[in-house]
Amino acid sequence: MIVNVSGGGLMARCIDTLEVGDRIDILLPVLGSVKAQIRWSLGGRIGCQFNRPVPTHLYFPFLSALRGT
Repeated sequence: MIVNVSGGGLMARCIDTLEVGDRIDILLPVLGSVKAQIRWSLGGRIGCQFNRPVPTHLYFPFLSALRGT
C-alpha cells in the first residue's frame, strides 16, 4: 500500500521482507512498470527510489490516478 509518493520515489507498507539495496518492479497507474531500489526498510514499511524520476508531464495524471479522481 502506497503511503507517500513523490517524483523520485515512494514510501509503502509491505508484507514482504525487503532489504536495503533490493531492486524491485512496481506496477503503477499511468506509469506502468517502474524499477526502483529499496533505500530503507523498517517495521513493515519501505522507502524506494525510482531508477528514473517520474516525467514532469505525467506526475499530475499519476497522482490523480492514485487518488481515483
